Amino acid sequence: MKKRNVYIGPNSTAGIIVHGKVNEDWEVLLNTYATAYDAINSIMLTRQPGVFDRTTVEELHGRFAVLKMLARRYAPELYNVIEQLEDLSVKHLKGQISDKEFLRRIRGLARRHGLSEDLINYVEAQIQAAEMVRKPAPPKPPDRRGKRPPQPRPVSGILRGLFGVG
Repeated sequence: MKKRNVYIGPNSTAGIIVHGKVNEDWEVLLNTYATAYDAINSIMLTRQPGVFDRTTVEELHGRFAVLKMLARRYAPELYNVIEQLEDLSVKHLKGQISDKEFLRRIRGLARRHGLSEDLINYVEAQIQAAEMVRKPAPPKPPDRRGKRPPQPRPVSGILRGLFGVG
């Protein structure tokens, strides 16, 4: 079974659609931007929809290590950009920069290196939508108690209820 990608591809958790196999410069940058944007809150998407990882420094380093590996192979000129986005993500996680400043900086880096504003907005919307999906609650176990059939009321009880006699 093919592994599900977290951000990029039609079968990914975030559902960000691209044309290739994430081996072009802009696709690697898009994946990196998605990772940085996903790190803005305390949860990060996983390969399973509705299941999340905590945003930690270790998690960030792990995810960006994969992106750096992709960059070395397909887009070596983006390696420094990936490092900058990783550094900003870690600083934001540690509280050294605000949410607003973090967004401004990562958006600026992405735009400077070729991502359009529409593509950036699309990525953000897809990640937000994917983070709203929660793991469904497990179904309730069936009620094991036997149901009693309704007890017939005596005729005199019915008459008393209707006419006050009986």
